Amino acid sequence: MPIMRPVNKPAKTKSKEGRLARHLRVAKQLREQPKSIGPLLRESMVSVWRSRGGGFYGLGYIIAFIYFEAQMLAGDVLESDSVADFAVAQVLEFVMRIGFLSFINAFMALLWPIHVFRFGGWVAVVVLIGSYYTFEMLLRPRIEAYFPELAAMRVQRELKKKLQAAKKNRRKAKKLRPGNSRPPDEKPGASQ
Repeated sequence: MPIMRPVNKPAKTKSKEGRLARHLRVAKQLREQPKSIGPLLRESMVSVWRSRGGGFYGLGYIIAFIYFEAQMLAGDVLESDSVADFAVAQVLEFVMRIGFLSFINAFMALLWPIHVFRFGGWVAVVVLIGSYYTFEMLLRPRIEAYFPELAAMRVQRELKKKLQAAKKNRRKAKKLRPGNSRPPDEKPGASQ
């Protein structure tokens, strides 16, 4: 397994780096260090996966997004008459992709279970359910070993759920204490 080096990130500043500035920074980094494309792709895919929950749905989102982007790129290649036409179309599309086209593909990828159902009907739904259990039982441990940030996120989410449940139980217990003279539904200061 190759050793992944940390990706060069800009220094922390008060202002947030814009999308175009980030694209220019990444392009400059790729020009200076072409081998950094692997860690950059890994980092971006893991961050998108984490933002979608880090589980089976997030994996489906990543696969669907890559599928829609590849489908769009293949359509552009087939429609262009020459390499120059393709390059000009890609530059124009990159400008549009910063906003609109990526939004469309991201939205379509959010609905990936619907696309699976549309593609294969109820058989695809059964395969999807089987895939979920396969993912949870066999693939998740391997994936989390390769992407430890996903495992850490899942542990943090489970801890947060436990803390919220404990807080809720404490509130319930406080309402039911024997020294509490009013019923739990009655507001303080309300007279009969």
